[in-house]
Amino acid sequence: MCSTLSASKRKDKQKINVEGTSDQMSNNVLGTLIIKVSEMSYTLLPLAAMTLLISHLHFLSQGLSGWINALSVLVMALITFFPMLVCHGVVSRLFISHKAAINVETNSALTKKSKWHRALVIWLAGFVIYPVLYFVFINEQNDAVSFTKDSLLNVTNCLLILASSCLWFLVELIGLKQKAPTLTFMSKLFSLNKMLFFILVAWSILISGVFAYVDDPLNNQPLEPVFDVNVILANWQSYLGYFIQFMVIGGLLFVIYLINRYLLIQQILTRFGVMSFLFAGLATIILITPILATIVLQLPMNVPNYTMIPSTDYNAFSPANYQLTFFVIFLSTPIILAFERQHQQARVIEISEQKTQTELKLLQQQINPHFLFNTLNNLYALTLRNDKQCPDVVLKLSDLLRYGVYEGQNKLVPFASEIAYLKNYIELQKIRWGNKCELEIEWPTNTENLLITPMLLIVLIENAIQYGIEPSIEKNTVQIQFSLKKAQGSYTSMTEEHNRYQLTLVCINPVVNKPDEASGVGLENLRKRLHILYPNSHSLMYSEKDNVWRAELSLTLEPAA
Repeated sequence: MCSTLSASKRKDKQKINVEGTSDQMSNNVLGTLIIKVSEMSYTLLPLAAMTLLISHLHFLSQGLSGWINALSVLVMALITFFPMLVCHGVVSRLFISHKAAINVETNSALTKKSKWHRALVIWLAGFVIYPVLYFVFINEQNDAVSFTKDSLLNVTNCLLILASSCLWFLVELIGLKQKAPTLTFMSKLFSLNKMLFFILVAWSILISGVFAYVDDPLNNQPLEPVFDVNVILANWQSYLGYFIQFMVIGGLLFVIYLINRYLLIQQILTRFGVMSFLFAGLATIILITPILATIVLQLPMNVPNYTMIPSTDYNAFSPANYQLTFFVIFLSTPIILAFERQHQQARVIEISEQKTQTELKLLQQQINPHFLFNTLNNLYALTLRNDKQCPDVVLKLSDLLRYGVYEGQNKLVPFASEIAYLKNYIELQKIRWGNKCELEIEWPTNTENLLITPMLLIVLIENAIQYGIEPSIEKNTVQIQFSLKKAQGSYTSMTEEHNRYQLTLVCINPVVNKPDEASGVGLENLRKRLHILYPNSHSLMYSEKDNVWRAELSLTLEPAA
């Protein structure tokens, strides 16, 4: 019977035929700080841009001038919206730290309601409770809500900040490409067409409120940008009439966008090139501008000396009208091209992921029969001897096959389960080879709360036994070492940098029989799986010296969610 011994310290490693690159994370404090600051800037960018816009509008509305006043207003805006910025930053970090788990596991962070309830409470504290407390205890005015209001923290500005925060989370949710029906629906809902349509609806709602606030708005230009809910409720019929007419104008602008996207870009530019696109665009501007301008001139809001077309008169063929059509096409073209490119990249990534999953399944199918063949050989040898241990071997084999069929198909499994699987495999080998082999094994001591891809480690152990013991007629020693230590400098972009461990498996065995080409399937599949599943976070090294084969595999294990 094989005995398990504590292995002695090994000599210096001979590293030849390096098949991967180990995870070399920088320990530089300044570099880590720069990464964190850049990531925080990414999460706060929408709110920071909106705060800058609000402060600038407030600066202009107050009739101020000079750099000192502009910076003073900006500082006041940052102080005013600081609680919102902090709450958004905290919740966004919680969201991003679990983003990988959302994409990978079915028991992802989306299902961990306690974490998301806490995040929701933090977000509501900044974007609901803080403004309410401000209006109740600080702002006692009940004037109309407008950009020109003295207070920076008014309803309009709060809604702008809230919308920018919601938009950031919405984009992140869409970017997950989750198969969940709710996120798939959201991804379809917020396509480029629908987003532009919603923007036009929001524009119609706001501009209608501005027109409803003033009697005879077209004859009282310029209008003050005031959106007064009380006035809208009191004059809802007038507001509704303006809203319908502005929706017609927005719909006509949307028609120009649709013609540009689906005719000029997707049909002409894609099929015939830039020159045809330019001439087709010129013809489109000349043909549709008078038609659309004529439709706008039929709206009831037009007055004899002022109309809602760019020329402000009743001349549908005015150059100003052609300029507007040109600018709509000119501005929408790069946006359309950017979204089209993003859509194509998403399709390429999706196809690449499907190809990767197919390749992994093929590799898994190659690994399982290879292992089953060797294990059945073990059982066959025992049955020839009518060994009483056959029932135990069948039970262990059943456990191994159950693990390979069910757990082996998962992307990640508990590290403790993988170790138990390896122990069962080694017990089967002990029963088969008896005193012919001596195993020196060091098992890892802490295997809890860590995840690993299944059936990776078995390849090295199986090869060590297959080529170090099976062909031998003498007693040989196989050394198997596991080491598990805290990963150093394990900061990964947009994730938590703690609780990651470096696993190292070393297998040393005498080379009794040179592996032939067919026997290299296991190592080749292992190398491919490592490059797919652990890119830039693994190393596979092996070498032969003095008829001794040494293989070393290092992986960075992620903590369980």
